[in-house]
Amino acid sequence: MLNFKSTSILFIIAVSIVGLLCYFFEITLWWLLFPILVYKVFLIYGSASISSNFYINTHCNSDTAEKQIAITFDAGPDTTITPKVLAVLTEYNVPATFFVIGKNISGNEKLLKQIDAAGHIIGNHTFSHSFFIDFKSTH
Repeated sequence: MLNFKSTSILFIIAVSIVGLLCYFFEITLWWLLFPILVYKVFLIYGSASISSNFYINTHCNSDTAEKQIAITFDAGPDTTITPKVLAVLTEYNVPATFFVIGKNISGNEKLLKQIDAAGHIIGNHTFSHSFFIDFKSTH
């Protein structure tokens, strides 16, 4: 099954082969567009189809007849909205997952502890929620 890692490796191999063909057999560099376009198609497909497991393993369904949904909240915690959401979730005894932004935690530690104490799951939604997150170094 193709995933991000194997697709990237195949892309590097394809570009290398085309590059060598261009160098040794004087093939036009325009042939480099083919592996680039194919690679981009795979990236778009993997990004658009969560169930493809292209980047990470995902769980999109369950072997149960019971009707279930997962509720998630992104980009918090927010001092105004999050307490209201927690109140409604507590009122109806509904579990949820809160994907928090790292920079929003400072000053909201008490709110984060409230989320945890209520039995909700807390996940990471990046530190700064930058639009260009994929272009930043991880070091």
